[in-house]
Amino acid sequence: MVYSAWVKQKQQANSAKSWIKINLSNVSMFTYPEQPGMVAVDFEQDYSSNNLSNRMKKRQYWIKQDNHWKIIYEGAA
Repeated sequence: MVYSAWVKQKQQANSAKSWIKINLSNVSMFTYPEQPGMVAVDFEQDYSSNNLSNRMKKRQYWIKQDNHWKIIYEGAA
């Protein structure tokens, strides 16, 4: 998804919420020896708001570009 479309989607989804609470647990990070500037992050996300509640395992891939970390992928693990 293009970043600008993702931002618009998130703004629309969150406009109806009066509160949001997110907790992370069981966080683990793994570096890639072949790609020193890349990290895989696994965690459990407990998400609650006034109109939604769910718990899921997630995975993110982070890459270091220009001395800053950037999430290049996030999805269910």
